Amino acid sequence: MSNIAPKLDDTLYACYWKENSVNYCGLVFDPVLTEEGICFSFNSLKSEHYRNEFKNSRQNVSFDDNFDKPDRKIEWDLENGYNEEALYSLEAFPFHAVGSGITESLRLYLKDNYDDEDRQCRAPFQRFKLTVQTPGEEPQVSKNFIDLPFDHIVSLTIKSQIMTISEGLRHYSPERRQCYYQNERYLRYFTKYTQANCELECLAN
Repeated sequence: MSNIAPKLDDTLYACYWKENSVNYCGLVFDPVLTEEGICFSFNSLKSEHYRNEFKNSRQNVSFDDNFDKPDRKIEWDLENGYNEEALYSLEAFPFHAVGSGITESLRLYLKDNYDDEDRQCRAPFQRFKLTVQTPGEEPQVSKNFIDLPFDHIVSLTIKSQIMTISEGLRHYSPERRQCYYQNERYLRYFTKYTQANCELECLAN
């Protein structure tokens, strides 16, 4: 699949993070295997959120075997967020914005090879697909996506909704509080419990 999938350089012409040009988009994008093929993910935790026995099968997807990509220290957790030092660091991973607007945005220039277009595809028009999820979740391209038509400029604003739970409720049973902490629900494939990962695992099972 890696041999016939679109390459990063065939898909991303240029990318900018916080108005700064990224010399090689592979520094901030990773390949990820989805139900619709290989896609490219920004800020993904890659295989770190898979259990060890499933990591090797996912790590076979790569951009370029000759490209030495630096390892990043993950300084974020779904329950606790960033630690205080990473919260104000521009180098903390996953990357995060400290404000809003164009100066804190991710900007992409996508490209397509006309010869690779398939007019018999499911959609009535040719387009890219964009999905948005937290770094610790698996993208589900066929379920949640935004259309990015060719020859268009598309601007997106992401407004997050954060649901928190008081530490005083931790001693209650999950059945009573109607939610799980990450260490309370075992998933076969994923190390991180989220509702989306749980639903995806149920579908796989």
